[in-house]
Amino acid sequence: MTDDLRQRLSEAIDDCRTLTPEALADAVFGVVHPELDRLNQEVDYLKRNIRRSRDQVDGYDQELTSAKAAIARMRALHQPTQHMGQTWCTTCSTRRRTGPDTEEWVAYIPHPCPTIDAIEETP
Repeated sequence: MTDDLRQRLSEAIDDCRTLTPEALADAVFGVVHPELDRLNQEVDYLKRNIRRSRDQVDGYDQELTSAKAAIARMRALHQPTQHMGQTWCTTCSTRRRTGPDTEEWVAYIPHPCPTIDAIEETP
C-alpha cells in the first residue's frame, strides 16, 4: 500500500467516526474503488504491452530463422574446390567454356572468398 493511499484511507476513516458501519464502509470503498480501477487499468496496459512484445519477439524469431537460412544458402553456393594445389571458391572463381565438354579457369578467387569472410565477420 502506498503512503498516499494509506493517508487517504486514514482520512476517510477519521471523517466517519460518528457514522454507521455501512457509511464507514462506503467512505472506505470510495477511496479503494478508484484505486482498484487505476490498478486494473495499469494491469490491462501491461498485458497489452506483454502481448505486443511477444508479437515482436515472434517477428524477430522469424527474421532470424530466415537470415540463418539465407546464410546457409550462401555457404552452400560458395564451396571450396581444389585446383592446381590451391583451394578456390567454386562460385566466385570464373570458368570459361573451351568446348562442348571442357572449360578452363580464368579467374581464381581463394577460399574462403570475400562472401564467406563477410558472413563470418563479427561486428
